[in-house]
Amino acid sequence: MKPRLVLLFLLLSMLTFSCIPYKEISIEYYDPPEVVLPVDDSSSILVVSNLYHSKRLNIKDSLDWSLDSVAASEAVNAMANIIEQSPYFSGMRVNSTAVYRQDTSMVIMPLSWSNIDNLSERNNSARLIISMEYIKVKPYSDYYPFWRDDIKNFYGYLSVPVYCFWRVYNVENRKIEDAYLYKDTLDWDAEDWVEVLPGKQLPGIFEAAAYAGASSGEVTANRYASTWQKDVRILYVKGSEEMEKAAQLAQEGKWMEAASIWQELLKTAKPGLRAKAAFNLALANEMFGNFRVSADWLDEAEELNPTLDGLDAYKSIISKRMKANNNINK
Repeated sequence: MKPRLVLLFLLLSMLTFSCIPYKEISIEYYDPPEVVLPVDDSSSILVVSNLYHSKRLNIKDSLDWSLDSVAASEAVNAMANIIEQSPYFSGMRVNSTAVYRQDTSMVIMPLSWSNIDNLSERNNSARLIISMEYIKVKPYSDYYPFWRDDIKNFYGYLSVPVYCFWRVYNVENRKIEDAYLYKDTLDWDAEDWVEVLPGKQLPGIFEAAAYAGASSGEVTANRYASTWQKDVRILYVKGSEEMEKAAQLAQEGKWMEAASIWQELLKTAKPGLRAKAAFNLALANEMFGNFRVSADWLDEAEELNPTLDGLDAYKSIISKRMKANNNINK
């Protein structure tokens, strides 16, 4: 490509990007959890792993028991870590322990309230006990040869179905706040010129069992514990000097001042710019936690310009946040 053509391409690229009327900004937020547990700053939480004694009838039984035990340990660790880091449980003490059960694992009976009281008394008078009451992992793997360009290759995989049952006990009011069965299958695969086996190209079976247990703990913990989420939003910055000034204020965290400018633009600007101002007002109200008002401003933006960039995606986001916060009255 000749130098003049390169320069022309660069100029066109700069003009194209300069015509984009918005910029993406990063935000952080957290919403209430799916299951809201009764907590206060003075209470503590105990995470319990229920283990069943091994029958140890043969090597297979011993291996199954060991795999389940590894998965149980990782599930409880993951649960405790997420609970401890969640802003929803800020200031609360989180402990973990294990109990051995004598009953059969075939029917997952709740812990007796006398056992719950005993666990609470030995662990900082915990008011909530999150109990992992059963876990089963069943790793299986296989491989087979195939030909590619007259060269023999091998494909192998490792799958780990995991079943994990949790209960949440409220010690004070003798209530089971939640019961949840986690089911999933974790998969790994690989190709090689030699047999593909666990512990070589694939995770070892104990490592895979640990991953499965941790996944159970993380997914279940997210039902109870909000964590900070990082996301990106569109902010319209161009169209007039007022839009640029308001956008600068918004990026400095001065959303109220920016919103007052967008409100004025809605009275005086042309429809295209008014749509962008309404979109930005939806963003400002999300920052304030007014999700219902945010949705209304997006409807206003859609009436002014149905093809506005980012409109449909943002309406979906606000709908999800409004549902998560049960904020229909705002």
